[in-house]
Amino acid sequence: MNEYDLIAPFYDSEHMPFDEDVDFYRSFAELSTGPLLELACGSGRLLLPLAQDGYSLVGVDNSPQMLARAHKHLADAELETRCKLIEQDMINLQLGQKFRLAFVALGSFAHLTRRVDQKKALAAIRAQLSTGGTFLLDISNADARYMEDLTGQVLHQGTWEQEDGSMLTHFVSPASSTTVHQLDLTHFYEKHTQGGPVER
Repeated sequence: MNEYDLIAPFYDSEHMPFDEDVDFYRSFAELSTGPLLELACGSGRLLLPLAQDGYSLVGVDNSPQMLARAHKHLADAELETRCKLIEQDMINLQLGQKFRLAFVALGSFAHLTRRVDQKKALAAIRAQLSTGGTFLLDISNADARYMEDLTGQVLHQGTWEQEDGSMLTHFVSPASSTTVHQLDLTHFYEKHTQGGPVER
């Protein structure tokens, strides 16, 4: 099972409200023709606003549960015809078409921890770009260095109210490797109701 399949039920509460980068991608989309390609598209946080703007998109992710949530969001907004969702790993892309714009948002590329996999992914993405195409890669190096100094601590990421009235809390504990340049994050999700037991 994909690691994101496990957290898919909790992902939207934390990430769907985040829109600080939407205008950035809109600006590049305006300069592009043809469909847009998002790798590691998740539950459709960026697919939805871009589809609402009238763009056609292809969203690729290796988590079927995240893609199912993306499909539901698009269907609820009656935008499913504007977006094709494909379950693939970005390391081995085979989409059969070229794109003028491709992007990986919100640090998702950092889930590729091996240099060989990073190189394969970049080569695979390049092969999907038409001549003169643009590739946007969002990597938060500053955030990673910040967390390296917090090894072993438990950080509160936020608490959100769910549709059923329960509360969802997200904690993360970083661990910096002493042998390789890698940061491992352990995520804890706790769900509870007022006066009820806590599910982790």
